Amino acid sequence: MDLTSIGKKLTDATTALAKADKDLKLEMAGSAADAAGIIDPSPASDIVGAGISIARGDYWGAALSTASMVPYVGDLLAKPAKAVRATKAIAGLEKKVAALTKTVTDLKRAKKEAEAVEAAAKKAELAKEADIAKGVATKQEKQSAKTNKDCEDCNTSVAKRKKLTPGTSEHKVDRWQKYQDRGGKNDYARWSKQYDINMRNFKYGAEREEVYRKAMGATEGTLKTPLTNRQIDILNQKDLYAGQLKTGRVSLTKENIIAISKDAELVKRGWAVEHILEKGASKPYLEALEKAGIDYVIKPKF
Repeated sequence: MDLTSIGKKLTDATTALAKADKDLKLEMAGSAADAAGIIDPSPASDIVGAGISIARGDYWGAALSTASMVPYVGDLLAKPAKAVRATKAIAGLEKKVAALTKTVTDLKRAKKEAEAVEAAAKKAELAKEADIAKGVATKQEKQSAKTNKDCEDCNTSVAKRKKLTPGTSEHKVDRWQKYQDRGGKNDYARWSKQYDINMRNFKYGAEREEVYRKAMGATEGTLKTPLTNRQIDILNQKDLYAGQLKTGRVSLTKENIIAISKDAELVKRGWAVEHILEKGASKPYLEALEKAGIDYVIKPKF
């Protein structure tokens, strides 16, 4: 049984136990009220018993409590009948509470064991990835050293590295190596978790960009600016339209300041630049767009 299934069963069992325990306490309280009614000549205890039965949804029990208010008849018929019902109900509920308590205890133990197994598996997976990353990095260093040695007496430059696909094991290894080279402080487990989140966001963003391109008859592309090339998410050369899609909320970071500066150069050349901010943006970001003459929309267009 996996951790998700155990968690669901534990939630159901805990809810059932809480209900059974509440029913048992109400049944015992009702039984106590009925017992008091035997020696109490007033109908007060029977009224309490009827109220408890109604609270539990036991309308037949409530009827018996009501009948117990009738002098003599209640003592001879209704109260004994209700006492028999209460004894059986209490015994049944006690058995049910005991069984559910054991089930909850067993499921908690199973959940703890499943969590330990899952944690161990994740730890092993991360260790394996770290070993692979280390091995690939070592191989890259050796290959680089060999390439440099081979080119010592020639004018041939080292060939460009193959572009890696985001989300692949090779891409992850490469990014981990670069992170370490930059002096990253996080250990592999923490870095790997953030990398996986970034890749999920990247995949979602790429899927949304494709939706816009199909809907707007556009493509992706690159435009030259005085500040180096600008990557365009949604490009329509015919209409001079350059759309930039932001699927998450954005702020005016240093990187975004540079990007907006490039877009401003495109605006000067007659391009209709639009930022599609599906989750909104900070006030400084919006002000920077307005100052640069860049249109924006704060919601999904498709």
